[in-house]
Amino acid sequence: SMDLPISGAIVLGFALSTVNAFQSKAQIYFDSINTLVFLLLIGRYVQWKTLLRVRRTLEQSASFLPSTVRRLRPNGELQRVPLSQLQLGDEIIVDAADRIPADGIVRSGHSSVDRALLTGETKLFSVGPGDAVLAGSLNIGIPLTIAVRATGRSTELGVIEERVRSANVAGTAFQSWVDRSGQW
Repeated sequence: SMDLPISGAIVLGFALSTVNAFQSKAQIYFDSINTLVFLLLIGRYVQWKTLLRVRRTLEQSASFLPSTVRRLRPNGELQRVPLSQLQLGDEIIVDAADRIPADGIVRSGHSSVDRALLTGETKLFSVGPGDAVLAGSLNIGIPLTIAVRATGRSTELGVIEERVRSANVAGTAFQSWVDRSGQW
């Protein structure tokens, strides 16, 4: 963390400016110190807001996916099952305006999907038989039949969530180590 060197520079600059002000010297840095503190506070605020937004998104990510899915049984019958019971190789039907619950390959249907949750892009992607689709994407067009190839934490969305969580934990552990080191 840059807190120790920055705080040292601020104290040193303030002390030097105070001494120079009493000695009527021209090198007074109060304005520079104020600018530095202001910019640091702005940076901290932006960082805090970003982390808050990421944490909220992670907390809500479970609500992005449906709690139940329509699974196509081998006899052609549709069966509504909880998302947790979805298995690799299952074929599911994803209606228009529904989130895709698992990573998979489109078996039938031509549609557009919105991957903004995963990529941040607002561009729609056209998909058809043989194309890969990712959990969390929004099906915009017609219903799709999808063969499941990954569920839960194995999906791209699950991997992203896990990386963000581990980055937050690693950042926190590193930050606490730096804070302890700075106390010496």
